[in-house]
Amino acid sequence: MNESVSMTRARRRVGLTSNVVPLIAGAVLLTSVYACKKPETVAESLPVLVRPVSGVNRSDLVVVSGDVEASRSGNIGFQVPGRVVKVWPEEGEFVAAGAPLAQLDTTEYQLQLVMANAATRQAEDQFKRLQQMYDKQGIPPADFVKIETGLAQARAQAALVQHNLGNTRLVAPIGGAVARRGIEVGEMAAPGMPLFTIIATDPVQVRAGVPEAEVGRIRVGQKAEIRVPAMPAQKFYGVVKLIGVAADPMSRTYTVKITVPNARRLLRPGMIAEARIQQDSQVNAITIPASAIVRDADGATQVFSYNPTDKRVYARRITVGTVYGKEVEVTSGLTSKEMIVIGGQHRVREGAKVEATTAKTASVAVERRTAP
Repeated sequence: MNESVSMTRARRRVGLTSNVVPLIAGAVLLTSVYACKKPETVAESLPVLVRPVSGVNRSDLVVVSGDVEASRSGNIGFQVPGRVVKVWPEEGEFVAAGAPLAQLDTTEYQLQLVMANAATRQAEDQFKRLQQMYDKQGIPPADFVKIETGLAQARAQAALVQHNLGNTRLVAPIGGAVARRGIEVGEMAAPGMPLFTIIATDPVQVRAGVPEAEVGRIRVGQKAEIRVPAMPAQKFYGVVKLIGVAADPMSRTYTVKITVPNARRLLRPGMIAEARIQQDSQVNAITIPASAIVRDADGATQVFSYNPTDKRVYARRITVGTVYGKEVEVTSGLTSKEMIVIGGQHRVREGAKVEATTAKTASVAVERRTAP
């Protein structure tokens, strides 16, 4: 009996051991896993390249908006009626002054000229014969006056028909572009009907409205820089030609016309233009690298300003102006004492903590670190 009890106790110890071993192994494995896990790290500061804003001394400007217009324009038509037999230019083509535009059928006018010349010769012959009689007092003076008047009328009629015959060809009175062509071959043209519109585009003029507060600063002959949104990379230069003497009753602005050379015909009438009229005085402008400018979620231009106190960057919406090489003028949004991010600006966010390096000290190293 004692022997059987001993065997039972031995079996229980073996069973207990077999249950404990897996628990111990699991605990050891779990401990090793947690031991291998690294502790959470605190977010590191982003490296950026910063520099102070620059300044440039430039002429004071009066900035106004306007439209590009042709310097001259004309609506052209025939002075005589007739059927069109030839049309030369197409719309959009450039023509020189005196170039042919259209031609009418001349048959009727040539016949009228033959008849008028014949009537003139008859009147001249009659005048010569009766003049001899008048000199000998063979006819009354009143009769001779009638003959003299008839000759003058015949000559005038011949000259009128000759003039009308010349007007069967329509020519350009000014050089420029054909903005409109309103006639085709075979159509009948009426006298005075506008058939072509020609606009002179070299030079062009920019018509702008200047507010009352600024018009006193504008003078004829002042230089102006012209920009158009259609060609943002192009700059054009002109001179103030005219200043209006009366304000527009609706906008309360004064019309200013600026003449702009346009030999390459890049400026087209109807384009929106911005004119920067230079003044005699000088101002200090703030400039930054153009590469420092980024776009926010709304598409507005902005830069990141660095605050050395808390070592964070903050977005500043800006308005840009004139370009000076690789620098661009900031007309609003920044002060002259700010530091801006010029490297790594596409990786930072509003209020981000950064590790800033001044541009002139370690630009290459920081640029490599900020590269994505």
